[in-house]
Amino acid sequence: MLAKFKRLEFEAVDGVIRTFYGCSVVGAIEFEERLAELQQALNNHNEEASPEELYRTDKWVRHLINRLLELNGIKPEWCNWDMVSQFVFGRVVDGKATAGYLVGLNTPDKLKKASDDGQAVGGKAGLIAAIATHCQGLEEAYRIAESVPANELLAVLEQKIELAKSPEQRAKEAEDRRFEDWKQKKLQKIKERQVS
Repeated sequence: MLAKFKRLEFEAVDGVIRTFYGCSVVGAIEFEERLAELQQALNNHNEEASPEELYRTDKWVRHLINRLLELNGIKPEWCNWDMVSQFVFGRVVDGKATAGYLVGLNTPDKLKKASDDGQAVGGKAGLIAAIATHCQGLEEAYRIAESVPANELLAVLEQKIELAKSPEQRAKEAEDRRFEDWKQKKLQKIKERQVS
């Protein structure tokens, strides 16, 4: 099984199709901080002013929004306001409000992954620590963490863990999954009988 990477593609205002994969591990840490700063900056303004108005008139709000784009490898000049709004603030899909594309892209599916010895490796700091165990040192780990998208790095490390498992360990995990599926089906049948 190959690792699948989250990515987004969009047509920029210059007509070029752009692809981006999200922030690096280090960039993702700044992304979270800048997003919180943006929320605070917007809360400090008059509720009647729209984010678009503030983007045009408030240098700090514009800086924060542009930085969120740049951390993801998107140049602000590639985007019009509608794109920026969907990337940062969200959109409505099937009548439901959803997070902005960049928020979704930079939120790992799994924030914690158990290592081989059962210890939890948590969040982005855990990713940097995991990288360091496979590098020549912490300096190289930070260089990788600054340049490789966090979601891609997480997927690669998960695949590395899978590939390192012995055939016996994989067989046992497959058997455990089959047993868990069987158990869930039996429980579902019992619940259905109780309702009837």
